[in-house]
Amino acid sequence: ILQVPSVDTTPQEGIAAELLAVEVTSRDETLYQGVRRLPPAHYLVVSAQGLRCQRYWDIDLDRQIRFRNPQEYAERFFDLFHEAVRCRMRSLGPVGAELSGGVDSSSVVGMAQHLFGEGHAASAGFETFSWVFPGAKCDESAYINDVVRMWKLRSNTVVPRADARRFADKVRESRYLVTDAIGAWVDARLDLQRARGFRVV
Repeated sequence: ILQVPSVDTTPQEGIAAELLAVEVTSRDETLYQGVRRLPPAHYLVVSAQGLRCQRYWDIDLDRQIRFRNPQEYAERFFDLFHEAVRCRMRSLGPVGAELSGGVDSSSVVGMAQHLFGEGHAASAGFETFSWVFPGAKCDESAYINDVVRMWKLRSNTVVPRADARRFADKVRESRYLVTDAIGAWVDARLDLQRARGFRVV
């Protein structure tokens, strides 16, 4: 779209500042004055009458779910979580999971194993993919290894490397500001996932 002569590619300084601060608050602005983005939970209809942006989903903050006791809440959460993981495990090939060692990803991996045990998903080739930071305070290898041992999983790890050229390549490729380390690290993990034959993670 940036190649279209009529698109105003003048940078928006406010968004550039937000991107550099990794604190984007705008819901529809981009780095370029002539390019807008869809706000979350909206869709765009283009017709002869013009453009129409409309919300397709929202949270009803007044809606409450009332159960009789904590056990019923736990059972309902388990059912919802079970379905949320199950419906994302369809694939023509093996399915993997990103595992940080935190509660969220460890729970997803555990639920996947539960689904395999129930026969609700094909377990052929399930593997995990993790970033590790040997020797650093932020390294979660011990937690990752606990989950891997518990479920007897094949674990793949990537040690992220700071690479200024990769940042520059990302900016050139996307014509946008890549402002955090994760943006440059993702490619290495994606390369590993592809090399291992995983299209769904």
